[in-house]
Amino acid sequence: MKIWTKEQQIALGLTQKESKVLRVLNVQGTLNTSVLAYQASIPRVTTMRILNMLHKRGFVARKKHGRMVEWALVNPALLEKRLAHLFEESGVFNKSNIGLSEVGSLTIYRGVEEMLESNRKMLVAHAGERVLAVEPNGIWKHFPKDQSDSWKHLNLLFKQKQILIEMVTEEGFEKVLKKEVSPDIEETFLSLAVDIRVVPAGVLDSATEVLIFRDQILFTDWAERVAVEIKNPSTVRVVKAMYRMLQKNGRKYEMR
Repeated sequence: MKIWTKEQQIALGLTQKESKVLRVLNVQGTLNTSVLAYQASIPRVTTMRILNMLHKRGFVARKKHGRMVEWALVNPALLEKRLAHLFEESGVFNKSNIGLSEVGSLTIYRGVEEMLESNRKMLVAHAGERVLAVEPNGIWKHFPKDQSDSWKHLNLLFKQKQILIEMVTEEGFEKVLKKEVSPDIEETFLSLAVDIRVVPAGVLDSATEVLIFRDQILFTDWAERVAVEIKNPSTVRVVKAMYRMLQKNGRKYEMR
């Protein structure tokens, strides 16, 4: 496998230290944690943390031999194909049979059923947390009315999993909801919000809903019926900071 450029590292969502660990594994093959830490010139505790993150994101495999744990790259050829696709260097990559999640930082869901499932999985994974929900007025006219029962049950997962909702939306959202959404859906979602901030109409100007958890983001484009899940920690921090600033500048909405 080639050594990645800085641009490729960014595209894969890798930090410099993560990339360094992967390069050592690429050259040396399977290694235990101590040897890998020595070869990468990174403290063992830091290397262990990096390896666990890379393992969760699908870059490395973990093998146990008694008490010893060894690490190896997961399918280096797949990573090369993923890079080729990202930088349009090859026409052999077929995005319909290899998901972005196989290299760790992105997963794409298409169609209402997959969007429902992506939301359900995220809520289950983040039970007991707070979520910042960004709800532009533009999403509601694309709301799939034939799936209202499914979304009603999904929204109730927020309550079942004890997830607290901080919401950012636009002026006039009450009128849009009454026009475009059945009352039971409106009541289910709004009644769960512990804090609602309102920004001027047109500020969000989008058909994309955003759910921001501690270490994960879900962008749901209702117009295109596509959801994009991001797990890269650096990206989550940047996006969260951006929307926190928007939230801070919004006026507090009092439920009637």
